[in-house]
Amino acid sequence: MNVEINESLARKVLTVVDAGLVIGMGDPTPGKMCVEAAVNYAMGAPHGDKPACVAPVLRSLKIKLNDSPRWSGDAARTKGLRRLAIAQLGSAGHLDEREFVKRVATLAIQHSVPEALRAAAKIHKDHKYELLKAASLCESDPTRANAVSAREGDPGGWFGQASSSCSLERQNLWYYLGPLSLAPLALGRGWQAR
Repeated sequence: MNVEINESLARKVLTVVDAGLVIGMGDPTPGKMCVEAAVNYAMGAPHGDKPACVAPVLRSLKIKLNDSPRWSGDAARTKGLRRLAIAQLGSAGHLDEREFVKRVATLAIQHSVPEALRAAAKIHKDHKYELLKAASLCESDPTRANAVSAREGDPGGWFGQASSSCSLERQNLWYYLGPLSLAPLALGRGWQAR
């Protein structure tokens, strides 16, 4: 299906998204579907979560974001994904997916990982110094090696515990990715920062 990306389509997408978004693909009814199904619906495509006009890696990110348990509810999910629903239109065939993954992973390592490590430092005071050092390193030098080092240097599972102790209400896209939720995608594909 070849759909022209224009203001009319963008308005249709916003109308469908503004009806509300839910976890999972949902049903082909406004207010009862995920963000990618909402785009398909607005384009007049069959119900599904693979809009032809969206780059696959961006689609994967949007599905992870849509289905994240970190949203406080459907209203927060809808508000948080509204602008991204429009930004993704026309990305298929135009987005440098490898570079996109690198940038998202770098942002996750630089922002989400340090936040989780600092939260862990508050919980695990006996390892506070090591956790804060790892947080500062990931923040100042957001490389694959530093993220892996922070993860491998976590024999007590502080890192994972920290990610569940952070505030759920932050309206920041990278926070909703969760610590390293996208980095494994990049790391698994042999990603090297810098």
